[in-house]
Amino acid sequence: MENIGYVDEIFSSTDSAVNSNDFIIALFVVVFDTKKGNCIEWCIPNDIDLTGVEFKAIVSGSHTVIEDFVYFRHQEHYGLSCFALKSVNNAEERGARMKSVGIICTKYTSLHEHQDFLELQVKYVLEKQYQYHDLISYYFTYRNCPNRNNAFIEIKDTDDEVKYKKHFSVLKIRHPVGCFSQFIAYFGVSIFVLWKFLLLKKRILLFAPPPVGAQCYRVYCLGLLANHGYDLHRNFVNNLFYVNVGNLLALQNMDSFIA
Repeated sequence: MENIGYVDEIFSSTDSAVNSNDFIIALFVVVFDTKKGNCIEWCIPNDIDLTGVEFKAIVSGSHTVIEDFVYFRHQEHYGLSCFALKSVNNAEERGARMKSVGIICTKYTSLHEHQDFLELQVKYVLEKQYQYHDLISYYFTYRNCPNRNNAFIEIKDTDDEVKYKKHFSVLKIRHPVGCFSQFIAYFGVSIFVLWKFLLLKKRILLFAPPPVGAQCYRVYCLGLLANHGYDLHRNFVNNLFYVNVGNLLALQNMDSFIA
């Protein structure tokens, strides 16, 4: 895993260490190498464990689309990555440069807050290779920022009310306007079958070739639908978002999930 040298010169290891107050765990750039495949080109902090993220940030079949985005689960955290493809005139890259710029956050309800920035950055790093100043600045500016990470919590008097408010953001849909109505229109009356499966805590796996962004929104909406029927204090849906063949063994051992 490569990192740019001046990161360590500007920021000490103490400054870049992940702490319990962080909303943003990491930022990263993934590139498709014609000889090595998907690789982590850069990340901050530079000692963060991103094992397997390179295969989620650039999904299988991405060479067939110009741009896409993907939500995914990484360990106990959640990620969003924006992908773009650029035609280039060189033999080494075989005519196409493919990169993805992504973020790892503590909760998936904050990921959309960063999407516009990631979409701009992936286009930038395709043009200006190995230039990560904006990503570094963004990380240190917003990693502890509640406003940028959809983390406002209204504190009440009782512990139960505080717990309720902390999890209430799960019910808020902050994606593009009309997302949930499009979700209902897409599934039609089948949404009642899905709701039944959700209430029974079944394993639900949606399939789609790239682009997968819309499918990630559908997983998000299924999570909203499931939480509407559950006790918010105890039952939370296991939203995995994008999964691939590398997750098959783990999926076999899960009793309930949405992916």
